[in-house]
Amino acid sequence: MFLRIDLSSLPAGVTSASISKATLKVYVGSVLAVGSFNVNRVPSAWNERAVTSANAPPIGSTILSGVTVYVQYVMQ
Repeated sequence: MFLRIDLSSLPAGVTSASISKATLKVYVGSVLAVGSFNVNRVPSAWNERAVTSANAPPIGSTILSGVTVYVQYVMQ
């Protein structure tokens, strides 16, 4: 999965350099087993509306590795 975060609409006086932390929560419909994923930079240009497995840009440096995805049971 590729995800682009657009910082072009930050409030006046705020730059991307002044952001020290951001939190992204991703919710999934179901997880059958514990797993993990990495977060990597994509240093080249790409189009989020057109990227596919066939034309995906090369992955750059790892920002965060081994992010655990847990199985959670919700009783209704």
